[in-house]
Amino acid sequence: MKNLTQNSIRIVKGMKVHLPFPYGDEEISAEDLDYTSKSNGTYCVKDSTISYVFEGNLYVTPWTFQNEQTLTLNGFIKEDVPYVPFSREEIPVGQEEKWKELLKKQNEAIYERFTQECLKKADLNCIGELDESILKNCYEMPIGGVFVRAPQGYETIQNPVINVHYFDRIGERMFGKYAYNSGKTAFVYRNGRTYIAKGRGIIPYLEKAGYDEANFYVPLSCGEIILDETERALWDKIKKFA
Repeated sequence: MKNLTQNSIRIVKGMKVHLPFPYGDEEISAEDLDYTSKSNGTYCVKDSTISYVFEGNLYVTPWTFQNEQTLTLNGFIKEDVPYVPFSREEIPVGQEEKWKELLKKQNEAIYERFTQECLKKADLNCIGELDESILKNCYEMPIGGVFVRAPQGYETIQNPVINVHYFDRIGERMFGKYAYNSGKTAFVYRNGRTYIAKGRGIIPYLEKAGYDEANFYVPLSCGEIILDETERALWDKIKKFA
């Protein structure tokens, strides 16, 4: 438990939080605290945030499988309470950097678990690897998506086919699949990441490796321009598959 408490924030009376824009700072009210966990050895999960009571103190940390597993292995009982601090996108005043670092660790842990689950699924379904030279000539979409400007002039974000935080039934159906549109081929690789290739020439390699065709939207296939210069340079350098 020592490692978990060190990677948590202890809630104390009078603690202030930054509220999401456009609201300012406010103190966590006594009324809100009345709706948190009270009993030693209990915890609650809301909106990817865990609160738990240990040695009479209320702690909060971002949810990860490992964090919840630590609690259950130490005999904590899950309960449902109305309020978990920081689950409404609040940030603790005076501990902003620590909370941001904990959120960063959360994202890394979730992504690592997602990747391992995808690789196991790929092995079970005989979805193989592509040669490294082929992958290097594909654009790997960022986990959080990429901002683009559409031909009509508006700006939007285009996301990977599968979201690492929400591997739902749609994601299950798209795993190990590819789709083609207007000179671009998108595919969900065996690690769960979305790749885009220029041209149709990659399709025989995909099919040989066990990938099947599916019907889904192909990012960057309708004339969109990537706004981030670094990402646009990565896209521009890949060549069309013959």
